[in-house]
Amino acid sequence: MNFTEIIGNEIPDEAHAGEFTGFDGLTLRYGMFKADAGASRGTICLFGGRSEPIEKYFESIKKWQQRGFCVVMMDWRGQGLSDRLTTDRRRGHVISFGQYVQDVDVLLQKIVKPNCPAPYNAVAHSTGGNILTQYAASSAGQDIFEKMVLISPFYAFDIGGIKATIIKIVAGAMSGLGIGTLKATFLEGGPKELKVFDPNNLISSDQNRMEREQDIIKANLDLALGAPTFGWLNAAFKAITKVNNPKLIAAVKTPILMVVGLNDHLVSQPAMLDVADKLPDCHVVKIADGRHELLMENDDIIDQTWVAMDEFLLVD
Repeated sequence: MNFTEIIGNEIPDEAHAGEFTGFDGLTLRYGMFKADAGASRGTICLFGGRSEPIEKYFESIKKWQQRGFCVVMMDWRGQGLSDRLTTDRRRGHVISFGQYVQDVDVLLQKIVKPNCPAPYNAVAHSTGGNILTQYAASSAGQDIFEKMVLISPFYAFDIGGIKATIIKIVAGAMSGLGIGTLKATFLEGGPKELKVFDPNNLISSDQNRMEREQDIIKANLDLALGAPTFGWLNAAFKAITKVNNPKLIAAVKTPILMVVGLNDHLVSQPAMLDVADKLPDCHVVKIADGRHELLMENDDIIDQTWVAMDEFLLVD
């Protein structure tokens, strides 16, 4: 498995694209990027959000390499160049977020620990934040990571209670009827649904970075992903319930930095702050004007996000 490269989003140095077998036999793609020459600070395990392939994070990966970190990232099952779960590659499907959690453990045991320098830190965005929180609370996830950064973690949708309840009921019913692989076409899809930049979008205010993401997809349509299925939505609502359980939150002992964009209206800000308040060791940094994807925002917002991460990760 190779990486897709375009002008303006070149493959980082010391890059290796590989694959590993997930807990249930699926083939999952990963990328490993060694640190720039000099003293090693260990490894960043990077977990993206829904629809985000490894290539989307090349800019960020290079910055971690410059800081002395090795970086490892995988494509979640059902997206990127990992095995898809339906005959239509563009359907964003999963049976349970628990499968993602198991894949994290396999990645760490098979790829990270044998090949990458300690200490291990984790950075997760959006859906990846939900998954990482669940993993850190599990018995397998105890004492793995020295620190964790959660960027816009997905602990709830930013939609009204009545609308959320209706979607939850419909998604559960569709899954129960055995037709959970049908696409929820009323929801916006991933970057494969190419469109003109909308200044009022929920993702990022930076037109260049959003168009770069679409150019990556144009260069390799196998990376494309559309709207989620009803099964994915059903799994997401179950994951929301699980990750907001006070007992699970209390089980996360790893020190955490949570970075929240105050203009994020894709995931729930109150849910993020509520979980942060209950976590045993969590510091919150709020980024004014930041939308959902803080590492894909304009330069000023990205710089603020990196200052927060550096102050957290680079201090012993």
